[in-house]
Amino acid sequence: MELQLSKKNKNNNTDIAFVLGNGNSRLAVDPTKLKDIGTVYGCNALYREMDPHFLIAVDVKMVNELIESGYTKK
Repeated sequence: MELQLSKKNKNNNTDIAFVLGNGNSRLAVDPTKLKDIGTVYGCNALYREMDPHFLIAVDVKMVNELIESGYTKK
């Protein structure tokens, strides 16, 4: 699957956001390309692949991993 987007949608609105989880459907998406198009909200281990604009984690093990990796100090 190839995702083709422009910086503006059909209404000339640049307020575009992407919310990325960790499921298999995300494997077809290159999150680094999305960052130039809109705001990227990522979950949990997405930080291992790229640095989203916002990262959400609530699992204690994942939060501890984020702290130990130094990600929270960026």
